[in-house]
Amino acid sequence: MLALVAAGVGPALVPATAARIAPPGITFTALHDPEATWDVGIAWHPVQHTARVDNFVESVLALGADDPI
Repeated sequence: MLALVAAGVGPALVPATAARIAPPGITFTALHDPEATWDVGIAWHPVQHTARVDNFVESVLALGADDPI
């Protein structure tokens, strides 16, 4: 997404942490609005059921998932 912005294709809405990896010439403007939130989720393929996946999912859910699907 940042590469497209750098190429002049257009603007993008990205998380603030994207500034850490942005190419030179990109300008970031913070959104200071209580409604400007970012819902995130986790996804995994059920066939790749491993202890590592289980540990990751458990760790993320421990952070306080509101509505696990």
